[in-house]
Amino acid sequence: MYLFSPIIHSKGVYLIHNFMLYPEFSQYKPLAEHETRLCNSYIDKEGNLFYVEPGFYTGLMGYKEKAPDSYSQILSKMDEIIKKNHRVIFTADYENPFINKDGFIYVEIEDITNALKCTWVDDSRPSDYGD
Repeated sequence: MYLFSPIIHSKGVYLIHNFMLYPEFSQYKPLAEHETRLCNSYIDKEGNLFYVEPGFYTGLMGYKEKAPDSYSQILSKMDEIIKKNHRVIFTADYENPFINKDGFIYVEIEDITNALKCTWVDDSRPSDYGD
């Protein structure tokens, strides 16, 4: 079931009818699925279905902020993974995902960034933190 034609605001993520609007995925058709309300689901023009869990999106936004040069490469790699595998769940933790679906592959942000050799040094905490 198609949810709506989203109105995307370029400066943020909005919650509309239990659906987070992620501007990065505006080229895909959002789907409304009652059993996956915590995760956005999308379908591309070829009919490939994928989910974006909030934890994965948080990691993606970390790369957008800390390694902006790699951000577009990550999005391109995600599209490549979707087209190759047809059924994908982008998750923060494949051992403990928000949703479980047969026939889908689980992809973490590190799977993509490691393949692309994208890294950044997280210097947001003091060096003597908690030791």
